[in-house]
Amino acid sequence: MEVHGSIEELKKVIEGDYRKKIREVNSHKRAQIREIEKKAKQERALLQRESKQEIDSKAGEAKAMVLNEQKLAAKRRFEEAREAMIQQVMNEARKGFPRLMKSKQYLDFVKKKVPSGCTVYGNAFFKKHFKNIKAEKDLNGVRFEKGAVIYDLSLDALFEAKEDAIREKVIEALW
Repeated sequence: MEVHGSIEELKKVIEGDYRKKIREVNSHKRAQIREIEKKAKQERALLQRESKQEIDSKAGEAKAMVLNEQKLAAKRRFEEAREAMIQQVMNEARKGFPRLMKSKQYLDFVKKKVPSGCTVYGNAFFKKHFKNIKAEKDLNGVRFEKGAVIYDLSLDALFEAKEDAIREKVIEALW
């Protein structure tokens, strides 16, 4: 340190040295701050990229889940509509039973199958074709009983026995 003649000059020199040191410290601190800000900016950019990737991933998963749910719901609605159509066709077929049971083909079929010495059940239409018939109003066709054995040749029973095959034919015809 230099020696100066007056206290005021000495104060100014000391003050100048301190200001110079303060400027150096401040310059060093500003450089540190810039470095910290640069690192923080890089970390922020990295966190933003990671967040965006995570958000995109979660959005993709959510989209896929919603699409899968929609596909399942659409498939379910299609299956329900398909089943309703099949049931409608089957019900329409059943509506023709009263007319079909009065046909000559059905009457010939039944007469060939009737065992001797049995009890006959059927609706009033069959009274002129079978003696001692026991009337059953809602029976679409005839049913025979001989002892403990029941021969159900009603159109309902015949249809039920072949329902799976009929159902397959309906499906083939519709699709």
